[in-house]
Amino acid sequence: SIKNFYFQLNKIEKLLLILFSLFPVTFILGNFAINLIFFLISLIFIIDSLKNKNFFFIKDPIFWILSIFFISLIINLIFSLDPSNSTNRILKIILVISFIFQMKKFIQNYQINFEKVVFGFWTLVFLIVSLDGIVEIVFGFNTLGFSTPQEGRVSGFFGEELVLGGFFHCFCLIFISYIFNFFSKNNVFILLMIILLILISFLIGERSNFIKVFLSLSFFSFFIIKLKFIFFFFIFF
Repeated sequence: SIKNFYFQLNKIEKLLLILFSLFPVTFILGNFAINLIFFLISLIFIIDSLKNKNFFFIKDPIFWILSIFFISLIINLIFSLDPSNSTNRILKIILVISFIFQMKKFIQNYQINFEKVVFGFWTLVFLIVSLDGIVEIVFGFNTLGFSTPQEGRVSGFFGEELVLGGFFHCFCLIFISYIFNFFSKNNVFILLMIILLILISFLIGERSNFIKVFLSLSFFSFFIIKLKFIFFFFIFF
């Protein structure tokens, strides 16, 4: 089914499918790969919007919310003591906004297949990175022989960069949502998976990202699994 979906796309859509699928891998490869993905997808989005005069995003309230956020960053930059420190990050926001709406456009056109292929691949990458992190937690080094440069932290495939917790937080909801599609009637299994994810995040050793993962997965269990409030409060406590 993946093969059939791929060959029904035009050349630009095939490229977008590959770029979107590889997005989590770029976190492992580094900032250059991440920025390259953002740039290529944003370039395709801008060219397509101008060429076909397709400005659907203007009517989207999310676009205006992100635009207000972007303007606030510009205002903050004007009053900054050293604007050069923040300029690159602010410019990157433009690429991120374009990335978001190109993804939204792709999902609207091919929702089921996009979720199956792209989110399926993201789930696979997340699972591999997580298992590699567990190996390091247990043995002190990961499957490639890397070990953390700081005691009490886990780095996994990221080597000397201690960003595994950020990666884990970024993709854990995609992972649990994808799993939920197949086990939506088995709340016990989903809850066990959520508890396992929270435990792994805790053992990674990044306090800020652990809190984010904990809150994200807790609210997922409340709103998506629809636990009774007393049960949810007990688990949260």
